[in-house]
Amino acid sequence: MIVNLPTIAVLPGPVNEFLSHPFWQVPCRISYPVYLISLPVQKWIFYSTVRDIYLSNTTILLSYCGVLVISFMSAFFISLIAEAPYINITKVMEGRPLQTKKRSSSV
Repeated sequence: MIVNLPTIAVLPGPVNEFLSHPFWQVPCRISYPVYLISLPVQKWIFYSTVRDIYLSNTTILLSYCGVLVISFMSAFFISLIAEAPYINITKVMEGRPLQTKKRSSSV
C-alpha cells in the first residue's frame, strides 16, 4: 500500500518513476488473466491423468513450470484478443488519435 501511494497521487520521486515506466504495462496486463487461468489449467492437467501420480520434487517442479507456461501463453493471447481492442475504443472515446503505421511512399 505504501509503495502504491506515491504512484496513485502522482508524487514525484524514484518510486513513481520506476512504477510508471512503460516496461510494466505488459506484466500488469497479463498478471490478472494468469491468475484467472491458472486454476482451470491446473484442474485440467491433474484431472486428466489416467494413472496415479508419484510425487517427487521433480514431478512437482515440472508440473508447476508446465502450468506456468501454459497460463502465461494463454493470458498473453487473451490480453491481445480481449484487452487490446478495448484500449483502442477507449482512446477513440477520449479523443486521442490512434497510432497507425505510416506507409512510406516509394516511387
